[in-house]
Amino acid sequence: MQVSAVSQTYYSQPEESKITEMGEAANLHDSTIPVIDLFEFTHAKQHFVEKVSRALQEVGFFALVNTGIDQEVLDASYRASEQFFSADPALKAQIHKPDVHGQRGLVYSEVAQGETAKDKKEFIHIGKTGNFWPEWMDLEKPMMGLMKELDKIGQVLQRALALAIGEEEEFLLKQTEGGDNLLRALWYPKNPGAESMGAAPHTDIDDITLLPMSTADGLQVLHDKKWVPVKVPPNAVIVNGGDKLKNLTNGLFESAWHRVKMDPNQERRSIVYFVHPRPNDSRGPTAKCIERTGGIQRYPEATSWELLACRLRELKLLTDPAVIQPLDAPGGIMERISALVQAGDAARPVQRTFILWQRTQPQ
Repeated sequence: MQVSAVSQTYYSQPEESKITEMGEAANLHDSTIPVIDLFEFTHAKQHFVEKVSRALQEVGFFALVNTGIDQEVLDASYRASEQFFSADPALKAQIHKPDVHGQRGLVYSEVAQGETAKDKKEFIHIGKTGNFWPEWMDLEKPMMGLMKELDKIGQVLQRALALAIGEEEEFLLKQTEGGDNLLRALWYPKNPGAESMGAAPHTDIDDITLLPMSTADGLQVLHDKKWVPVKVPPNAVIVNGGDKLKNLTNGLFESAWHRVKMDPNQERRSIVYFVHPRPNDSRGPTAKCIERTGGIQRYPEATSWELLACRLRELKLLTDPAVIQPLDAPGGIMERISALVQAGDAARPVQRTFILWQRTQPQ
């Protein structure tokens, strides 16, 4: 198979924009992304569903207000994060477990898809089970408490998303119940170095991501080929679509590129929540979404695990040949992706996965 079947220029660095107001956010605290009121799901459901659908189609990001999140729980999680990341490195290292490949515990940064340099950050991965907790502080209670709060918001959003793509309201919830949702507490130190980039441009490999707050600016979203600093109302929860949702909707919903560009003199902490389906649940495009996007399937048939495994391999976090082999075997996801590329139907994110995979193949 020839690399020339796909354009090698799949991502180019755009110019940084001034703050740009979008959609209904125009007069709400100078927000730069659409702002949606969660209260409307109960009192004007169809209106809420339409707003969420439009925001994910046009931007890929939106701010959610009136979420009902318990502020005490949120504050406690940030105090715990600060206590952990300001501690002696030897204490933090108690929950660094290299043998789990970054899926739980402390992780010393990562390399974004298609990049070569590591981001300037540390983070803790926390799931529903299988976690590692430090002995010298209580990290478990505040973080698990916040996860429960974010689950409530995520469940409402999944109901709205299911309706937005023409499925019954429980469609996504049935798939994420028991899924490996992941809470990530991040610390970006001062003086990150060249270009002050805390996190290189990337997309999230999940259904949706929830970001309740951060301690400093820096988050930017790519919109209309310009980097837009994300500004939202106080106490809003930022929501963005992920790659698995984009695959499921055949590209109807955006999984927007975003990055963290640091003020070099200011450290930054944030906590994000990644919502995933169960590993074996399908994230292949639905028939209704294919019809809404022109009638041509542009994303592969794939399970949630296959999409995640492809990304973990690209990030060099998945190296076990026995686990990788099914991806490349006949009938595996790479064969399905290759077929879309050869037919000329593959969307740009699918082409990107194909290109990165080809670079690892024997010549």
